[in-house]
Amino acid sequence: MPAVYAIDMIDNADGELSDEGYSFTRKATVNGLTGETSSERIYEAINATGMPLLYDAHPVAALAHCLVRRLRAVAVGPNWVEVEVTYAQKWDATQREPGVAAQIAMEASLLQVETSKDKDGVTLAPLEYTYKEGVPKPWNEEETLDADVSPQGEIPIVPTYVPTRVYTVTKTVVWTVATLEALNNTYQGRVNSIAWRTYSPRTWLCLGINWHSNDDGYSFSVTFRFQYKYDTYDTELVFRCPYRGKIPDDVFDSDQPDASRTERIIPEADFNIIDLS
Repeated sequence: MPAVYAIDMIDNADGELSDEGYSFTRKATVNGLTGETSSERIYEAINATGMPLLYDAHPVAALAHCLVRRLRAVAVGPNWVEVEVTYAQKWDATQREPGVAAQIAMEASLLQVETSKDKDGVTLAPLEYTYKEGVPKPWNEEETLDADVSPQGEIPIVPTYVPTRVYTVTKTVVWTVATLEALNNTYQGRVNSIAWRTYSPRTWLCLGINWHSNDDGYSFSVTFRFQYKYDTYDTELVFRCPYRGKIPDDVFDSDQPDASRTERIIPEADFNIIDLS
């Protein structure tokens, strides 16, 4: 097995600090190669005794956080190969790299919903209509109405707009694909079960957690998206007349305790567990 002849040669050695951290290059030479082709000799050189392996730490203690990311070999003679060994700082799940911070964004918009209440939360007054004398009865066209007959009013249902915001956080992490998929399984489509970011329970819905990697799955850029609804994501159930499809005017009266109620339909999760820092 060929062995490394020399390493840490001065020429072509370099170092760099960027927003992704430190990187350093060491240069080694290998001789005694026996391969018949240049590709075989290059393969021998990369795997020579004493050559650093992928993901080995830098031999200098202060630079041990930089790992071998690439070995590039060039044949310079019949049995002589130079190998450039590149060390680069890797993402640490517990320590953010210099110059890299979570990106936070907030988008504000309006969400259209239906309501039976006015801006002050007061139930809308029913509309009344008095049929003219002689008009056929809606429920029996063979008979006609008297002028003083008026059908029972029904609470109007109207569209309105409520404020909503989408809160987005993007960060780079060293997590496994299984961990990222578990995040989606745990939080996507769920609302905050307890107070989160000073907001009341069930006011934030996790729309999804998107992620991608630019380094073969070692680190991931992860984006968390949450949508806000000021009056919670609870669902108000109100009785509708099966014949008219409308809400009766007395549906909220005290003598109709079973005509309306609020239900928590959307699953919940504790968003405080998610690390968004």
